[in-house]
Amino acid sequence: MRARRTSMVLTALTAVAALLAGCGSDTSSSAAADGTTRIRLATTSPTVTLLAIYAADQQGFFKDHKLDVQITSVPDATTIPAAIGKQFDVGWTVQPIGINAAASGVPLTIVGGGERNQPDNQQLFLLSAKGSKYRTVADLAGAKIGSATLAGANTMLVKATLDKAGVDPGSVQFVQVAFSDMPDQLAAGAVDVIAVSPPNSQVALDAGAQDLGVSPYNIISRTALTTFMMANTEWAKKNATALQGMREALDEGGEWINAHPAAAKTLLSERTGMDAATVDKLALQLPHYTYRDYDASDFVPWVELMKTYGTLDKDVDAKQLITKMLGQ
Repeated sequence: MRARRTSMVLTALTAVAALLAGCGSDTSSSAAADGTTRIRLATTSPTVTLLAIYAADQQGFFKDHKLDVQITSVPDATTIPAAIGKQFDVGWTVQPIGINAAASGVPLTIVGGGERNQPDNQQLFLLSAKGSKYRTVADLAGAKIGSATLAGANTMLVKATLDKAGVDPGSVQFVQVAFSDMPDQLAAGAVDVIAVSPPNSQVALDAGAQDLGVSPYNIISRTALTTFMMANTEWAKKNATALQGMREALDEGGEWINAHPAAAKTLLSERTGMDAATVDKLALQLPHYTYRDYDASDFVPWVELMKTYGTLDKDVDAKQLITKMLGQ
């Protein structure tokens, strides 16, 4: 365990150094003499969201498609878009980060889907403490809500959920809390409610937290695409075949997870450092991975939500932006 954690730290530090040192652009194709294409893939820190990527790597699905995928964990996901086409060829991103970067002029193309929410397997919960007076969203005026980022997807989704319930988002206070700290912060009374994802949602529920009974991602869609893969536009055009293989390998990774849940949990524990007992709580909470199945309807609602809650200029034409990002 110590060696694995040391390796993860070194990888993260290497990624930061690369981001700080890099200044040139590299959009050339990286095909080797044997036909293998190198893809330098940037992801966030290890999490369940990335499990299909880990599976494709471990099970050799990338190699089956003649790909040499070099995965680097970047501690701050907001820095990934600017490094695409320089230190990295492809980057994993959550919707607001990737969309904001493209809207600001970074030449990014959507080259794959990612994690898709499911009606019977939600990936974001609103939970209050055991015995709390906050039992429904309608009760939340005056509440202090813990969220992973103050301007990210989850906070926007919670604000939209509050609006839908007739609660003024300005009447609540958002506090930044790391996902891993949310169960303890809720139990200690530091926050009244947490916007939390698995496995930390299950940890809080096991400690007696109350589920407010809403699915914030439903503001977008009952099957909202929450993450996607992006690449420099020029590089994506030159490496279309390799990217098709990458999407196929990632979907094969998702299929392997569904077919081998026990082995998938072991893999997740190895890559994230989470103990086996915590990982075991994910039995019914693994997301659905979909890297080939996506279209404009998965992105346009996010743009509109971002415009509504002030993280994107209201003059941005959502359909035009997404059409450009899809390379259409």
